[in-house]
Amino acid sequence: MRIAVFYNAVHEHSSLDEKDVLDQLETISGALGRLGHDPVPVPCELDLAALAATVVRIQPEVGFNLVESLNAKVHLIHLVPAVLETLGL
Repeated sequence: MRIAVFYNAVHEHSSLDEKDVLDQLETISGALGRLGHDPVPVPCELDLAALAATVVRIQPEVGFNLVESLNAKVHLIHLVPAVLETLGL
């Protein structure tokens, strides 16, 4: 099963706390792979149209949401689930 693993994009200037999501991504993707799934990492930023286009392109069957913030703003974490819900994922 193709599983999109959504996570907040990490940049050079990101805090250590924000970069921690990369460890989570590695752990989750590894576990999904060992279970026979095809995890596809999807970094998320404020460009929600790009996120939607990525989801349409990779056509995951389900999503795993690790997004803790967008552009270091925790109050925006609801945007990714809203886009996914709009797309029927």
